[in-house]
Amino acid sequence: MVFGSYGAFADEEKTIVCIMDGQSKEYVKSSYSRQLKVSQTIKFNESNVTNFKHDFLTEDVFNEQSLWNYGFENNKIVFQPSISDDEITISITEIENNYQHIAKNVFVNWVRYNLTINRKSGIGKVEGSLGYRVYNIPITTSAPTLEEIKASPFDFHNIDYSAYGNCSLSKNKF
Repeated sequence: MVFGSYGAFADEEKTIVCIMDGQSKEYVKSSYSRQLKVSQTIKFNESNVTNFKHDFLTEDVFNEQSLWNYGFENNKIVFQPSISDDEITISITEIENNYQHIAKNVFVNWVRYNLTINRKSGIGKVEGSLGYRVYNIPITTSAPTLEEIKASPFDFHNIDYSAYGNCSLSKNKF
């Protein structure tokens, strides 16, 4: 499968959909892993990724979407797409690490995501990594201070996952 373009259609927007199977390695109080399935949808033209969607088709217990949304909205993480004749890559990395999330008892250590799609073979690979602390703050009538939060016990969440699969060019339907 070749995701190239030729002649008059060079700037036409295309959509690639990838369904990938993989596995996670997780540590939250103890180590374990699970099977996962993810879907990647990428809209692009020859020079730019115009839209991107990442979904877990199995249960997403990693809180990844919440961490991404807050990170993008508050300039804590950055989206870096790249397109060449051979591959499409998308990277998401933190600009600032160890920042406080909107959920005040969560501090993000890192957010990393890399997607690579080989445009010649149609094979895609995704790797993600998250690290964050969830502080067990007591419920009170007043909001705890930053010092009180950081003095509380916490659970460290370390999640790594990777998946591989086939990608196909989707036909636009109206």
